[in-house]
Amino acid sequence: MESPLSHYRVVLHRTLAAWVVGALCEATTVADLAAVSDVAKPVLTDIVSYLVAAGHVVVGEPEHPLPEPQFTEDSAPGPI
Repeated sequence: MESPLSHYRVVLHRTLAAWVVGALCEATTVADLAAVSDVAKPVLTDIVSYLVAAGHVVVGEPEHPLPEPQFTEDSAPGPI
């Protein structure tokens, strides 16, 4: 994975990691991912945390939960 907003390239070596990335194409939570898979929540949390730290996943604002999440980039005046 590459992003012009990230300084890092992420290479996915496992099918599970690729599945998580695909599942993150829409707003969701780690709990929701755990509910639709047989993967332990801590494992999913580690994968998502890694992607967030690498700058490839945007975290929603906690005061705007699903189904109408809001992200910092929605209201930011310019590049983050």
